[in-house]
Amino acid sequence: VMNVVMPTATSMVHHRDGDSNMAESARLTARRATALVSNVEVGQVRADMLAVLAVCESATLPPPGVTEERLEFWSVFCDRWNYDEIQRVMIATVLKALLEAGEEDA
Repeated sequence: VMNVVMPTATSMVHHRDGDSNMAESARLTARRATALVSNVEVGQVRADMLAVLAVCESATLPPPGVTEERLEFWSVFCDRWNYDEIQRVMIATVLKALLEAGEEDA
């Protein structure tokens, strides 16, 4: 999940810095990680995706199946990397698509 989150957010940083090559490289890494995660049927991966999504959408309570500890972990993670609102929206968009695809496959 972290390999989806970080390059998704980093692509915006490179875009803002005017480095289109690095932005595209980050997007490619995010797409590759997304492809891997979409093929994994592990409860903890889903729980982490739900936790990150909750953090990016400013939820104060963990969603069902997510512990407060995981919600706090991802909250600290996103804050530590200073992900801004646009980056969090980008991350949320990717995670929603992954979660929806997983529901369709179930």
